[in-house]
Amino acid sequence: MPTTLDFLNVLNPAQLEATTSTADALQILAGPGSGKTRDPHVSNPSLFQLLILHQHHTVLTSRVAWLVDSQGVDPSRIIVATFTNKAANEMQERLDSPRLLGERSRKVIMGTFHSTCSSFLRRHADKIGLDRNFTIVDTGISKSIMQNILKDLGIEGKAEIFLSEISKAKSHNVGCDAFARTHAKDKADVAVVYTWVVWSWSLDAAVRGGELCGLDGRLTYCPSFQTTRSYKERLRRDNYLDFDDLLVSAHWLLSAHPEILAFVEHVLVDEFQDTNPIQYDLLKLFAAARRRITVVGGESPHLLPFVPLHPTKPLTTTWPFPSPTHQIRTRASSVGAMPTLATSPARSATSQARSWRGWNATTAVWEPSCDTTRPPKTLYTTHPLGSPVTLLTLRDGKEEAAFVAREVRRLVRRGRGIVTPADVAVLMRSNTVSRELEEALVREGIAYRVVGGHKFFDRVEIKDLLSYLRLACNPSDSLALARTINIPKRGVGNATMDAVLEIAKRRRCTTWRVVKELAKGVSEGVKVKAGVRGRVRGFVGVVEEVGEWIREKIPLGIVIERLVDRIRYEAHLKDSYPDWESRIENVQELANYASRFAEEEKEADGR
Repeated sequence: MPTTLDFLNVLNPAQLEATTSTADALQILAGPGSGKTRDPHVSNPSLFQLLILHQHHTVLTSRVAWLVDSQGVDPSRIIVATFTNKAANEMQERLDSPRLLGERSRKVIMGTFHSTCSSFLRRHADKIGLDRNFTIVDTGISKSIMQNILKDLGIEGKAEIFLSEISKAKSHNVGCDAFARTHAKDKADVAVVYTWVVWSWSLDAAVRGGELCGLDGRLTYCPSFQTTRSYKERLRRDNYLDFDDLLVSAHWLLSAHPEILAFVEHVLVDEFQDTNPIQYDLLKLFAAARRRITVVGGESPHLLPFVPLHPTKPLTTTWPFPSPTHQIRTRASSVGAMPTLATSPARSATSQARSWRGWNATTAVWEPSCDTTRPPKTLYTTHPLGSPVTLLTLRDGKEEAAFVAREVRRLVRRGRGIVTPADVAVLMRSNTVSRELEEALVREGIAYRVVGGHKFFDRVEIKDLLSYLRLACNPSDSLALARTINIPKRGVGNATMDAVLEIAKRRRCTTWRVVKELAKGVSEGVKVKAGVRGRVRGFVGVVEEVGEWIREKIPLGIVIERLVDRIRYEAHLKDSYPDWESRIENVQELANYASRFAEEEKEADGR
């Protein structure tokens, strides 16, 4: 068994200096392949392993372990913020290793900015007037909402464009006047001014912002103003938060209540150069109590050509933490002298239309290849063509799915543009086994599509039951209500639902409130037969009952099983679909997944 700090022995001098620095504020500045993220658990790595080591996140994880084991920091007082779920999962997996923290790693608050902010909001939303049972809407739901708004307002245009303006405005996280002045000379960007000032404040603020930009202030006729205001009102009415709202609302919460973060002793940040302004401001709030922070990032303005580096936070100039800040530059490549390579070229990197990185065979460092003036570079390999067929037997479906996902990730990383996820196919015996594989692929950050079927969570039966759960947790969720009120059939037609929605809009109340009144027979403007009213009353009772089960913390898998029985959902599937047997299997798989998820959450909460 290794001793507590044995993991330090495999680090090179620069990595060791970064891991064990006693500076309160530490910047680790390095480029790809420099060793800032070297994997210390690979002994005698092959050439291809060396090439992908820079993808890992071991300096950060080693520093977390060092802070805990050497400096006595309680792991539950450490926040590790990442740019992607993939990075968070990789670092969590490494911290789980007995070489580092083992089971203690579960106490570390680790995740993307969005997941970390969501966690704080779930616990403290009431402090800023939000309902902690909010529903997080994905891009698909946001698009659906915006499409309905555009239709209602009679505005032509793509929903994605309006949503992009709103997202861009939120990400700036600056005041109305300051934002408007910034764009005062850029009339072409005036839509962003509209969306930001409308989103953040009021009509008066929007008018003021327009005046600062030299506009006439007639914003009520501006499509951007109208759609933004309607989108904001719709989210608020249905107790929705979109992904950007998680950051904006958390910033509002943590700014107003800094005591929430008083427990934090150290903050660590991956890919610092990728943070946008709102994320940068959140980092300052995370670290405000002790002002102890470690960031890892490249000195290059940006590795991703499609994501601009915001000028308010260059790594080497503006720095809001203690001075002097300790900076470590790890310039040496983690790949030494290149051996003699094979005689047959694999493919010219510059000729790959889908690849934006090239291979420098002299320095053995990946670098951007967007510059067409650079000489062509060719990748050679010492590996023989092809691999032998492998038969692997694993314990269960979950382990099998995890292995397949890791193998896909390994192949893509080794390929470095030659192999992409689109080049990999996974054949399955039946659709019922896809859920575990899809979950594993998502966890590894691998894009995928299902051919000859639907993604597990996009299937009708899964969406039906999840919509019931959404509505039970958040009765303001009008989309979930509209989906579930007639499943199974209760005789509520489109005309009835349109009337319910119109009344809710006119009275500025939730559709759930109108439906409850309809069930009691006191709803104005909606007339239904007594039998329908009775079935709607039963629907309301089911939703409220499921909500009680959830509040009583009954295991989620059991809640789903009870719900299926309560609404006779299997009978509904038999009556509605010729392939009802496979759909029932999917329902059972959802309950199984929920049970496993609940167990994992219980373990995480126990940290």
